[in-house]
Amino acid sequence: MSASNEHHRFEDLAFELSRLRIASNVVRATGPVQAGGDQGRDFETYRTYLSGSPIGSNSFVARASDEIIVFACTLNKAIEGKVKSDLATIFGSGDRPNAVTYLCAPDVPVAMRHKLQDYCQAQYAAKLTLLDGQTISDMLTDPDTFWIAEEFLSVPAELFPPVLVDEEYQALKEKWLAESLDGGPSNLAEFLEIKRGMRRATFEENARPDLDRWIRRMEPLKDIPGLRRKVLYEIAVATLRGKGFLDAEDGALGEYFSTLPIDAPLEDIEDIVYLASYTSTARALGHLRGATDEIDGWVGEAAEAVDRGLRLHAARSSQFRLLSLRGHVEMMDFWHHGATEAAGKAILTWNRAADIAAEDPLSDASTLADLILIIAPALGSRTDFQDLTDKIDRLVSEREGKAAAGDLARDRAVAFAESGQFLLAIDQLQRAKENWFNAETLRGSVLAMLLLSQWYAELHLPHAARYHTSMALYTIVRADDGGLGEMSVRSGFLLADTFFLAGEMLSYLACVGLVLPMHSSYRVDPDDAELHDDFARAIAQGAVILATAPVVAPEIVQRARAIVDGWNVDDAYKGAIEKATKSPPWFGMSHDEVVSKLKVEIGQDFVNDALGEVRISWKALGLKWTILAPWRLRRRAEALAATLQIALTDLASTDLVVIPSAVELRLQVGSAKWDTRHEPDNEKLSWVLSLPIDDDKSNDPEVLEREAR
Repeated sequence: MSASNEHHRFEDLAFELSRLRIASNVVRATGPVQAGGDQGRDFETYRTYLSGSPIGSNSFVARASDEIIVFACTLNKAIEGKVKSDLATIFGSGDRPNAVTYLCAPDVPVAMRHKLQDYCQAQYAAKLTLLDGQTISDMLTDPDTFWIAEEFLSVPAELFPPVLVDEEYQALKEKWLAESLDGGPSNLAEFLEIKRGMRRATFEENARPDLDRWIRRMEPLKDIPGLRRKVLYEIAVATLRGKGFLDAEDGALGEYFSTLPIDAPLEDIEDIVYLASYTSTARALGHLRGATDEIDGWVGEAAEAVDRGLRLHAARSSQFRLLSLRGHVEMMDFWHHGATEAAGKAILTWNRAADIAAEDPLSDASTLADLILIIAPALGSRTDFQDLTDKIDRLVSEREGKAAAGDLARDRAVAFAESGQFLLAIDQLQRAKENWFNAETLRGSVLAMLLLSQWYAELHLPHAARYHTSMALYTIVRADDGGLGEMSVRSGFLLADTFFLAGEMLSYLACVGLVLPMHSSYRVDPDDAELHDDFARAIAQGAVILATAPVVAPEIVQRARAIVDGWNVDDAYKGAIEKATKSPPWFGMSHDEVVSKLKVEIGQDFVNDALGEVRISWKALGLKWTILAPWRLRRRAEALAATLQIALTDLASTDLVVIPSAVELRLQVGSAKWDTRHEPDNEKLSWVLSLPIDDDKSNDPEVLEREAR
């Protein structure tokens, strides 16, 4: 490549590789590479409002960088001078980047790489990542990047190790990819076989290296009468979904959208809507080359096709499919132009479709549910959208059973959680849990409880999280199912995490100590910390506690060390914990620095389970809540905290008309009956909750002492 001086081909290679492996929201520099017009930046990450938008959960934003990264590349073998020169240019103009990724064709010795990284950090306070020829070669051997080597390095497809997916795919591959392109398919049936192979290479990573060959095999079919539009559609979908970009400069897409027959069948109308959606999204994500000004016209063509179909196709099932598509088109206006009224129109349209499905057994409500799932993170907080999902869930439950409706609620919950909307996620998953809770779906029920625990923890509500994790463990034990052993370990570590989040460090260490024997018994390679994230986290958090306790809570050091010494782990891990206690970032911090850092990370005191009384605190609905109780009422205080945290989550969308303040609840035993007394306080809302002495035998002092211990 260097001999041929193919600067632009290497830049194209580096661009595509960076888009797939580092940050997908990259744009090319506008100036020519050798004319100095690109300010040393071959392509840089552009900031995008999408990261904080309703579609922040899709794959683009998930991989999008939230900082400015400048990418540069070179074939120059004088690496040190070239990199320093380019860094001076990069930091000399434009927005100051947070990081630089430099791709170079020559191999770079490790010492030189570290030297340049230190130079960039010292000179510009920015991180430098240097990918040399060997690193790039390794990255190009993956199934989803091998096409880059084929396209820009002319690497023969045969060099990729044989792709073995399954017998069906292997048969399709041997039939259509082994033959010369001179002969081949000549009718619809053979087109469908090639389509099947290409679709699998598009969506299945193991088959991805074959995608370019499937596209080349599909190309000649454009000349077969009646197949041209279908072929254009399949090639566009394969290129965009399989390779992550779409080139519209050849005019093929414009031809596709402009040649739909007036009396097009439903399948063709569906295709034009889906391709309009793909192209408009590709434009928004920067994955479309050329024709960006034509997208709105293509979406308009799709809308007109749906409206014509609604006039031509009177069958109820056809009307259902077309209304589903019409809502999809209306949502495009919301997605890409921020037209909030378009979302309301889409919901009304989908309601009409759901009404048809309720009366027509041939209208599949689950297909509408799948479409609704995609847009759930954007519209989940709207009341009309919640009403729509309830209507669809009822239809699915009636036709396919409660478990199917539970699956829908779970999928929406996960979509909400991935977009950071944990309150909506919890609401949906509570529904899933209710629909799943029976012997046949026990595993799903336990998984739902564990997800609820994780999401309550994300909201810093540790006692609500503890309640659901405990319920999961209780269910597993009662089920007496050996297949749930690994899940019991996961539950145990999650339970321990709730103590850490609540600032109950001794309880955390003790709980981990109880879980570790289960971890050793029920997991494969239990000592592999890279394989088990929760185990690795326990080791790391144990080190944090031992490192910080001498500074902020010296009274627990001896007990904490005794607990960790009793952990059932390899001595190497105990040695690593001991080493970590004497290493940065915690070692050497002052008392105030440690307290400040802990407040940021867990928002709690460090020794809530080693005080003279129980103290539980959290924030919700604009209020800071605190529960105080004698030590022997710890279980009662924790139960009250869990109940309040769950209730407050359910009330999060309700305006309680309260002034931000602090609430303090103090528990005591001694009254003849349950009693609540408000105590005047100018700084906070204060109540005393009195528990009756003989209302419940579990209030017996000996029982309470035993529970507390």
